[in-house]
Amino acid sequence: MLYSADRKLIFVHVSRTGGTSLDRILQHQLSDIKHLLNQHSSLLEAQNLLGGEFKQINSFAFVRNPWDRFVSWYALIGKTLNGTNLCMDPSSDHWKQFDQFLDSCSKLEIQIDGVPRKELSQWAQLTGRNGQLLVDEVGRFESFAEMPNQY
Repeated sequence: MLYSADRKLIFVHVSRTGGTSLDRILQHQLSDIKHLLNQHSSLLEAQNLLGGEFKQINSFAFVRNPWDRFVSWYALIGKTLNGTNLCMDPSSDHWKQFDQFLDSCSKLEIQIDGVPRKELSQWAQLTGRNGQLLVDEVGRFESFAEMPNQY
């Protein structure tokens, strides 16, 4: 998560949505931008940290089609474990474990400010205690190139 006090801006980095590229662009373009909390922290955590100031801050994030996101994630795991792109072959042994991976991911839970959430949920990263959307703008990974340059 990146934060610019000058621009009153927060970028919520949802994993596997192109956020690392956007991090680099924002850090290059905004001299005061800094990391706020951890890379993939929830907006609820930022709201708790910033208190009343949070209401004056514009926030944005990108989300991704969940299927594509988990395929991307699993491919990254295979590449990391095997040190090669050979795992990209859908007939490789790596992909025979994909159903098991999805099953295990769907069971992972965390607590965010005392609220149980699905650990790998994009929604959990962007919502408040009662499930209300906290982020001001949500872009889609699939239309990343069409995002207006307003910041």
